[in-house]
This record gives sequence, structure tokens and C-alpha cells, in this order.
Amino acid sequence: MIRTPAPVTTDSYLVGLDQEYRLPNDEENVIRIKQNPPSGFGRKIFDNISVAGVSDSRYSESVDGLVCGQGRRLTLQREPENQYDKNAVAVIAAWTSEGTERTGQIGYLPKEAAREIAEKYAELPIGASLHILYMRTSEKSAGLRINVWIPKVSPASRVELPFDETIPMPDDPVERNLRGIELEKQGLIENAILMYQRNVEESVSGTHPYMRLATIYRKRKAYDKEVEVLQRAISVYQHTVPKGQVGRRKDMEAFRGRLEKAKALLGS
Repeated sequence: MIRTPAPVTTDSYLVGLDQEYRLPNDEENVIRIKQNPPSGFGRKIFDNISVAGVSDSRYSESVDGLVCGQGRRLTLQREPENQYDKNAVAVIAAWTSEGTERTGQIGYLPKEAAREIAEKYAELPIGASLHILYMRTSEKSAGLRINVWIPKVSPASRVELPFDETIPMPDDPVERNLRGIELEKQGLIENAILMYQRNVEESVSGTHPYMRLATIYRKRKAYDKEVEVLQRAISVYQHTVPKGQVGRRKDMEAFRGRLEKAKALLGS
């Protein structure tokens, strides 16, 4: 991959938004870039962290395209159905090349960062902005460092939008989960509920649709619906998930613990 090195500056404060630059001590393959956080995101939770897996051959074309492209933007996508890590967060890049808009995955958030997001910010949307890109050379691998953001406002302050009849229902259950996540971020909660409900009706294994529905119903104090969803989750796991599957016992305990609390709230 060949491209012109970024210009050198001694004062990064003079660099405009989305402009490339290097500091005097940076090597030629370094591209620093100033980006505002995504619209609606105002609190930075991780600063200048590396993107994991960038050197993976599956992502190399997208990484190189991002480095050489224009109009670069990042999005973060939770992967609750990831078989290796349920907390996994994929980093998706978008850029323009020769007048054509392109997009592709470039890696994942580091495992520790993904776990912290799952523990502390499970109810919040997450976004990212570019910080540093490292061009691939004959001697060095490509690399990226990014900033991760959440909204300044709390989930409770988000406005819930009315049901949107134009949003289609995906055929794939994983896509329905992902679509549900995005719809929740947008405030289209009723649409998100439909996505998760379809997965529940189809007895999809995996905690995400059950736990998200349970969480939504808990917030609405619809404890009867929360109980129904959790009972369904337990039944699905008992009959369709092999007893030896990794995480099955932990998931079952989580369902049962939440069900016990929901029943208590329903009876109070």
C-alpha cells in the first residue's frame, strides 16, 4: 500500500477537523486525525485504544481502504451472539474511495474494553472516532487507535419514538438482534421489541433477545410480560441447548435469578 505521508506540524491545535497530520517525532507511516465524536455522543469512555485484530487477513482490505480513503467514519456493533465472546464489539469502518462509498469490518474492541462496556454501559449506545492510523509497510503491520464514546444523557432521558411500520423484519435471527440494538439506540423501542419477540417465538438460543425484552419490560413495570419471557427462556435452554455447552449453566442461573426477582415485583 503506497500513499503520501501525512504533513508534519508542530502545533496540533492548528489542525482542522478530519485533517491528517504527523508530529515531528512520528514515523512516516503514522497518520493522526482529529475527529469529533459521533452526533449525540459527548462522553469519552476510552481514549486512544488500539483496535484488536487489525492484522487479521479478513480485515486487511478494509483497513487499507480506510487508511487511503476519504470521509472516514467508525461505528461500533455489539455481537451478543459471538461464540467466542458475548461481550464482543466489532469496529466497522466507512470511507469513500474514488467517489464510491465503502464499508467493512476492521477488527474488534480489546476484550477488556468490551467487557467493561458490557458491565457498565449495557443500556447505552456506543460510538467511536478515529485517533491514529498506522499505514502498512514492508516492515510494519497496519494499526488503528480510536476513541470510544457514549451519550452524556442517561437512558431515561432519551425520547421514545412511535412505532415505525416501514422498518422490515429480517429473516436472520442474528440480524434481528443487531437490528433491535440499533432500534433501541434510535428510541424505536416498539420496533426493537418486535425484533426480539420474533426470536423468542422461534426459540432462538442465546440470551440477548430474552434479556433485552426482560429489561424493557422491567423498565415499563410490565412484570407479567417479563415473567413470561424469562420462563420461555428457561424452557428454550432446557430443551434446545445441550447440557455440556459452555455458558449454559451460567445463563440458566441468570434467567432464574431474574425470574425470581420479576415474580417478587409482580406480587408486590
